[in-house]
Amino acid sequence: MKWSFLTGGPIISSPAIGADGTLYVGSDDYNLYALDSLTGTKKWSFAAGSFVHSSPALGLNHTLYVSTSQNLYALDARTGAQKWSVPIGSSGPSSIAVGQTGLVYYAGGTKFYALDGATGHTLWSLASPETLHAPIYASPALAADGTVYIALDDYLYALDGISGATKWAYNFPKPSPNTMEDVGSAAIGADGTVFVASRHLYAFSGQTGALIWKTADLGSCGDPVVSQNGTVYIPILPTSQNGVLYAFDAGTGTVKWQFRNNSTDESSLAFGSAAIGIDGTVYCGSLDATLYAIR
Repeated sequence: MKWSFLTGGPIISSPAIGADGTLYVGSDDYNLYALDSLTGTKKWSFAAGSFVHSSPALGLNHTLYVSTSQNLYALDARTGAQKWSVPIGSSGPSSIAVGQTGLVYYAGGTKFYALDGATGHTLWSLASPETLHAPIYASPALAADGTVYIALDDYLYALDGISGATKWAYNFPKPSPNTMEDVGSAAIGADGTVFVASRHLYAFSGQTGALIWKTADLGSCGDPVVSQNGTVYIPILPTSQNGVLYAFDAGTGTVKWQFRNNSTDESSLAFGSAAIGIDGTVYCGSLDATLYAIR
């Protein structure tokens, strides 16, 4: 261990790292912290006034965006000074995404929003289409062409990032009437293929929304990540077995390998996504209190 930093509460969000090496992470102690990633020394902290469960995102002009269960904040990444804030109502762990033009995309309650990153002014929004109106837990994914992919209720939307116009939408089958399928955050491959999990792992054409392949029922899934060599990694949460990390061929959906942890209890390999190192090593945290590095 090189260093550790103790906050006043659990850390649910994932950190963001700036170009200068500053690490930004939120805590349940109502604070967002900026740390030196080499030493763990605190540079500054921001009192957010509520839980910080979502992951912060860096934008243009040294701006850092972070949402809480009540507000979305724009901060000066260098000092932690607040630039602006907007109320967003009830918000889950859905994280913010920032487009190349500086637009900020986030979920608040049952709506998905795009706003001007410089002013906080809302440009467009998309409401949950279902009558159940469940909170949005998935985070947006941005393609190189500016398309925004976001899951709302039982739908995956491909939206024009500038206008908010729907390019295509896919309605996932319901497991039973008056229920919703749990659709996670999407991952985008180098060729534009979009991967998303909803008990099955699905692969869609990013341009047309056509279904390319889907796996068999995997059970409760985490969010997929895709590597440059065309492998999709996804953690499967446990039912009566230990957690499993699957590696699928991105082109065909066939299983390349699976890794099972050695816990004796019903531990999940991860709640969220795995991370892929520059050398291809896959890192995944587990509820058995272990960090795994898999090659």
